[in-house]
Amino acid sequence: MTTFKSILSKLRKQSGKDFFYNSSQVNEHQPLTLYINNKPWTQALEMLLAKQTLTNSIRGNNVLIQRKDADTENQTRTLSLQKQTLKGIVTNSTITPMAGVTVQLIGTTLDIATNDRGEFQFDQAPLSEELRINFIGYQERRISYQGSSLLQITLIEEVKTIDEVVLIGYGVQKKSDLTGAVSAVQAKDFTQGANTNALQLLNGKAPGVTISQTNSAPGAGTKIQVRGAGSINSSNDTLIVVDGLLSIDPSSLSPDDIESIDILKDASPAAIYGTRAASGVVLITTKKLNQV
Repeated sequence: MTTFKSILSKLRKQSGKDFFYNSSQVNEHQPLTLYINNKPWTQALEMLLAKQTLTNSIRGNNVLIQRKDADTENQTRTLSLQKQTLKGIVTNSTITPMAGVTVQLIGTTLDIATNDRGEFQFDQAPLSEELRINFIGYQERRISYQGSSLLQITLIEEVKTIDEVVLIGYGVQKKSDLTGAVSAVQAKDFTQGANTNALQLLNGKAPGVTISQTNSAPGAGTKIQVRGAGSINSSNDTLIVVDGLLSIDPSSLSPDDIESIDILKDASPAAIYGTRAASGVVLITTKKLNQV
């Protein structure tokens, strides 16, 4: 029976090496029974250190002995302290360089924008980490790297469906968010045929809206009612607004010049048009020059 310290002393004489260790990590007086016959001193040392879960590293004429977990800790700490210059190029799906793209080094406060050639560079980047890349109109990307010095990154355009909007007298609103009683008829949905009046485009296209002629004479005016007659004594005429202007006769408009017609059926337009909107409002939007 011998001890850890005495066996290590014999290995020192056999190898000619100097052994260093932290006495708080090694039990020098541990009693051992170790059979070492005709083995190299390095193999004998491994057998000895295995008794206490130790490891060694040979550096010239010195042998450093330490705990295995401490060795792993040191390696991890060394890697985390090592830095590199990290470069990359950001392009779109057509391999065109993208300027102004934000590249962030996750886990740090470092971020940078790409130059006009789509290039970016971090001078003090960890050997392994993750990048977050984002740009307006493109899908955000997260990329992990390890030991890379040049990254090629491609961003994909983010396609979003444009919500249909409705004119509501005091602005526009997404059709999906609309809570008031509104009917919106676009040019592609107009009633087809020989329409001589802009209001005739609404025939059968808007629920609760009645289109009729004032008399049977050719070229007679057109009358529109929203949800029927609302008053016995007062006027039941629907207010017509053309491109924001009131008192325009819709019969003076060519049906081919109409882009859309919105019918406001509830009380909300009264906030803009007052009592004139009591029987509803028809908002007519004409085509702009580039749409004709």
